[in-house]
Amino acid sequence: MLAQAVRYCAAYLRMGGRSQGVRLVIVGALAAFLVPGCSGATTSAPAASPDRAIIQTPDRGVGSAPTAVAVSTRSGAVLGGTRESWIAAWGEPSRGATGELFQIQNVAVEASFKEGLARHIEVLFDREVPNDVARMRAREFFPRDAREVRSYTAPAGQTVEVFVSERLAMAFAAEDFAGAEPGTFIQIAERGSPTTRRVVISVGDNP
Repeated sequence: MLAQAVRYCAAYLRMGGRSQGVRLVIVGALAAFLVPGCSGATTSAPAASPDRAIIQTPDRGVGSAPTAVAVSTRSGAVLGGTRESWIAAWGEPSRGATGELFQIQNVAVEASFKEGLARHIEVLFDREVPNDVARMRAREFFPRDAREVRSYTAPAGQTVEVFVSERLAMAFAAEDFAGAEPGTFIQIAERGSPTTRRVVISVGDNP
């Protein structure tokens, strides 16, 4: 590179030092020689390679995605959420008939926890409300990925709506579903009447 600069200098002198183009070439050649990385091929920093990205964010294996999903489920005041999340969302509860009672706007919600996770919820209205309205309000306490799979009428006459949630399956052990497919939970809002004052949401399928 230095020899190339010398040749450009000689050409420049032969032309009487009047060529701006040669002058620029000489400056560029000297800069490339004196300042490493100044040539056109090396002026930009090397782009991050896929290998470098993998080193910065290690692959945690096949179980990494379900773990993230489980954390997401447990972080909300929903079925399968932690007691701490419920308290953070709705404040300290009082003692209920079967669990802990949270006052939430115009309803009371009684939640029972197992090993710190909400496994049974009852949404209690202060007056009779249409079943569809009660169902819509109760969905606030569903895992976010819940989907309905079927419904049936129980011997006592209530309509049992069955849902599944992969997030719920990650939050509880298989035996907590009492023989039902992991991730199963039920909702009972309708009991042979067009209105209700109570909606039950519970892990498993045992009305």
